[in-house]
Amino acid sequence: MAEKSGTKPAKGVVLPMARIKTIMRSSAEITNIGQESVYLVAKATELFIQHLATEAFKQDPETTDTLAYGDLAEVVNDADNLQFLADVIPKKIVVRDYLRMVRQQEEEKERAKQQSQQEEREDTDS
Repeated sequence: MAEKSGTKPAKGVVLPMARIKTIMRSSAEITNIGQESVYLVAKATELFIQHLATEAFKQDPETTDTLAYGDLAEVVNDADNLQFLADVIPKKIVVRDYLRMVRQQEEEKERAKQQSQQEEREDTDS
């Protein structure tokens, strides 16, 4: 069965080749995309997803049949080589904790502002 844009499914690849080719074409820098390139990107992506899932399964050795979001987020948070995914797969936090973090940041900014104003006053007094 052929997919859109005339690309045929490749053996050993599960991801849709046409979709990958479309994503690759979305880059303004790329003008010509060979079938081999699309296949290699698809295969590399599948291997990366497999690696990420395998590492996430290791997070909770008691469950062998389910993969939880928290396990993926923990792997991304713990592994230095996966830090580029931290914005895409962030660790979940409770709203209460988030609000507490925001309050702390605002308090720190306020303290820094007050300290800066106090230093300015001391400089003008001198």
